[in-house]
Amino acid sequence: MTRKIINIIIFAAAGVAILLAFFFVGLWGSSVENESSDVEKTNVASYKAIGTLQSFDEGKDLLDKFLAANIDDIGSNAKPGKLYNEINQYVEKNQVVCETEEAQARDFFCYMNILKSLKEKDFPEFKKNFPHNMTSLTVNGEGNEFTFGKEYVAAFKKVNNYEDLNVYITEDLTNEYTQFKSSQLDKENQLKAVKSLQSATDSIFKISAFDKESKKNALTKFQNNFTTYKTSESLLSYSFTLIYILFAIAGLGVVFFIIFGVCTDFKNSYTILIILGGLAIIGLICFLIAQPDVNNIVFAKLSISPTLGKFIEAAAYMTYVMLALAILGMICTPIIGTIIKNKKLK
Repeated sequence: MTRKIINIIIFAAAGVAILLAFFFVGLWGSSVENESSDVEKTNVASYKAIGTLQSFDEGKDLLDKFLAANIDDIGSNAKPGKLYNEINQYVEKNQVVCETEEAQARDFFCYMNILKSLKEKDFPEFKKNFPHNMTSLTVNGEGNEFTFGKEYVAAFKKVNNYEDLNVYITEDLTNEYTQFKSSQLDKENQLKAVKSLQSATDSIFKISAFDKESKKNALTKFQNNFTTYKTSESLLSYSFTLIYILFAIAGLGVVFFIIFGVCTDFKNSYTILIILGGLAIIGLICFLIAQPDVNNIVFAKLSISPTLGKFIEAAAYMTYVMLALAILGMICTPIIGTIIKNKKLK
């Protein structure tokens, strides 16, 4: 009876989670497919921007001010409003920051690649001329000698041989590059999100100050749209949290079921233990052969460290192995069953 209840809970939780996942994938897919007109593209871009705006304090503050704004806060050519100026000042200031950090990230990436391309025989000469051989790496074309890399110049001076260089690249630079690139991409996304607000305020700002009714209607329309996007984004976020919880319940249910079976009937559980041991060995092999490309832009966007990247790639390999074993089992089981049946008939 207990086993049946556990099975029902596991399959119910997994089933609901899968249905929700398919629903939201289909919903998102249809919204992307329908991006045919400029209006639809603007709507999707605004929807995506809402989630970003709510993820950092300045963006959330600007969004809240926009939703509570009146036409005087936006202003007109004769007299720009306070909110209009505030949004434009944010964009202007952070545009410079993003451009500078993009150049720094480019230098950082080139610096790593230069070190990675070094041959053991070339290391002593490179070390001798460092950092003067880094003049090609500059920020915004100012001609400064790898200005962004001062701390890395100091760290490289501690690298005494070629073996230390590999450790320096894999353990220090790669982690720091991933963190820096992730932070830089976050700032770019935040700037894009605020530009979505800027686009809305610009549209209202350009309407003649004498046509207050049209100005007011345009502002109300944008506010209503942004409020709808905000509600939808929150609902989507809560729904995905529910999906994760349901999958976790299903996973924990499976683990509990295995432990419960082993504890209640240990003598006859050797098959389960052998399977678990086999899975552990496959998982270890997958982990050892995993070599993720941590310089991939996806790793930076998702703030994935090299260690986590190794686990992700290992999990992917294990999925492929389990899929292959499942297919092999589907093919071999009927064949083996037929052979056994024929032997019994003889």
